[in-house]
Amino acid sequence: MSTKNNSILPQEIYMPLFELIYYIIINARNLIEEPKLYGPLRMLEIARRLLNILSSENIELPIKTEDFIKNVEITKNSIIEGEESFVTNLDNLVNDVISFLTNNQREENK
Repeated sequence: MSTKNNSILPQEIYMPLFELIYYIIINARNLIEEPKLYGPLRMLEIARRLLNILSSENIELPIKTEDFIKNVEITKNSIIEGEESFVTNLDNLVNDVISFLTNNQREENK
């Protein structure tokens, strides 16, 4: 399989994006037999990887990427403390996203 980049994407983004696609496909299959909490963990890992790809290219993002990635990692690691802690941290992360989207929408309507 060729990894030649025929797109407008820089090579630094091209391969990591395809590696992420491969990760998603493989994990879609693995999730069939894995415990139910692995699904949210996998989704958080996908978000973290995508944010890392975008931030590595200095693409201007509408969020403080380092802080958000840190919160994603905290949420992922909280599963060690148990399902309740993980769900609470996941809810907090969702609330951060909702706050961002709400604030962003207000700014656009000004």
